[in-house]
Amino acid sequence: MLNRIFFFLISSVYLFAQTSGDQIAFQQAMSASTDSARIAAFDKFIIENPASKLIPNAYAAKFQLYSNLKNDSAAFASIRKYLSLIDQSQVVPALNAVAYEFAQRKFFLDSAAMFIDQAIVLYKKHEPVLLNTQAFVLYQLQRYAEAEKIQQKVIALLPQNSEYDSRYTPFSMQLGFIQVELNEPISGIKKIILGNIILPKQSISVNNIDSLIELKKIAFGRVHAVRDSLYRVVVSEYIKHSPDTTMAKSFLGVSLSRSNVLSETALSFVKESYAAVQTRTIEERSGAAGALGLTYYHLKQYEDAEKYLTEIANYASSNETEIFMSLGDVKEKLGKKKEAFDIYISGVGSSRSTPIYEKLLSLKNELFPTLSLDSIIVVRQNTALQFTPEEFHRERVIQKKNEFSKIVMAELFTGSECRPCQAADIAFDYLIERFKTSSIAILEYHLHIPQPDPLSNADAEKRGDYYGINSTPTAIFGGSTVINSGGNKFAAKSKFILYSEIIERQLKIPSVADISLRSSLKKNILIINAEVLTTVIHKNLKLRIAVVEDEVYYKGSNGIEHHKFVVRKMVKSAYGFSFPKKGKLRVNETLNLKTLTADLAKYYETTNAHYAQLGSGLKAKKNEIDLKRIAVVAFVQDDVTHEILQSSVVKID
Repeated sequence: MLNRIFFFLISSVYLFAQTSGDQIAFQQAMSASTDSARIAAFDKFIIENPASKLIPNAYAAKFQLYSNLKNDSAAFASIRKYLSLIDQSQVVPALNAVAYEFAQRKFFLDSAAMFIDQAIVLYKKHEPVLLNTQAFVLYQLQRYAEAEKIQQKVIALLPQNSEYDSRYTPFSMQLGFIQVELNEPISGIKKIILGNIILPKQSISVNNIDSLIELKKIAFGRVHAVRDSLYRVVVSEYIKHSPDTTMAKSFLGVSLSRSNVLSETALSFVKESYAAVQTRTIEERSGAAGALGLTYYHLKQYEDAEKYLTEIANYASSNETEIFMSLGDVKEKLGKKKEAFDIYISGVGSSRSTPIYEKLLSLKNELFPTLSLDSIIVVRQNTALQFTPEEFHRERVIQKKNEFSKIVMAELFTGSECRPCQAADIAFDYLIERFKTSSIAILEYHLHIPQPDPLSNADAEKRGDYYGINSTPTAIFGGSTVINSGGNKFAAKSKFILYSEIIERQLKIPSVADISLRSSLKKNILIINAEVLTTVIHKNLKLRIAVVEDEVYYKGSNGIEHHKFVVRKMVKSAYGFSFPKKGKLRVNETLNLKTLTADLAKYYETTNAHYAQLGSGLKAKKNEIDLKRIAVVAFVQDDVTHEILQSSVVKID
């Protein structure tokens, strides 16, 4: 389990990292070779930097080091000093972290109880995290009845059925451990099993569950049978409370097979799920394939595991380590070492993940003994970035009456300061290379996530609000298929494959709307004429028109220099044009681009002033518009379902 004091310490160091000139000395102390050497280095740091804001962190670090050395009295003295020095705003979370740490280590439990009681008094209202720590301390003090009473209060403060939500499962799991000690072993063990299923990284072993069953004398010699019976009850309840039974079974299959429990049920679940999602989204289909592959892997059926893990590997990002580790291991077990090497490289990304890197190093020494592993990785990754998409050729389809060939809308919410947006940005560039404007329309909205972005504007923000966007990158296809996973530039190809699959499936569905779009530029005046014909007119249907620059140069911190189809303005407003009750919708609008440039300048001034108050600001001013790069994109959207029925693109010559 995460060491809470250490996490609190590192968070505090990060806060001071940009303003504290003594940070280097602090980091040098942290990197000393042994625990004893680190303690000596921190003592020296405290003496030489008496006014440093990092002094409290030095004492917190000493607490960890003394704890490692089993010097409890010195550890306690260090943490008391830490608590006396920190800022008042940090006292409550610090007291909570210290109390939990003490309880976890099972020392100074009376002090832990005093600390958490103090935190609760200072906070002045019921907070589940604080009460959970209090219950944990009481549990370690073997005051089980008091611990249960408080933990039940924690559960009452959480949303209904919170035990099935991974954010809250640890609270329910802790209640389970308490109930086991209060002669409610069956109820308690069921909660522990549920925690094992939902949070496999925080689970206790199945052998330990068997030991609890035996210890509490509820098996009468049939430990495995009782345990399997309890698992079946929990699994049934999990499925009952899941909003998506199909994906729940997919998740359960992996979890059960990982624990080597109910293996036949696990395999049945993932097979059923995989068959059921074949008509659903690519994310769901690849997810089900991954679950089936991982289940076969845990069951040691390696040939079947290879088939389905390979299917998801085409779409997986490098941060999906389990997929690449499992598939690489399968390849090795099947004697395909060169293929395993390639799979492991796909899972490396821009960092050096220790488990995968160790696998690569071992194989490299066998396969390529004279080469440097890092040089191999760099060459392979650069080769992947030089990928050239094959041009898409759309099949001609004879449309029925009142049906039209669809142009799929692909929208990307991104940010120039968003490092995980690299893969999505590059993948969208690949989409432009693969598909013609007779097949897709692309819009890219820049948002101030995580930092201010000079390519944003008020309409882009409103469009983000429309979809409820709170993270970047978020890619939306046809208004309703949402992909919000990010990645570094080495994941661009897998993202492109995923996005292309979605687009090609949507292109097979005819549209019930047709857009005739024309636009021209006279001096600084953009003239836009749009006419929409559709057979499904209703009050929720809107025509929206975006004015974009098809390429803008700006290099933010994520390194992307060229940004395509950047939305500069939604014509009239981001809310669009309503349809008449009958007949065609005709729109004739003009836009003064000189006025737009001035409006964007005002927006940037206001934005810059706002973020400057928060300690950051715009790094550039990008309100000027290149009149030679203007394009207009129109699309028809249902404001209830968000489905985009049709799109159209016209480039201004």
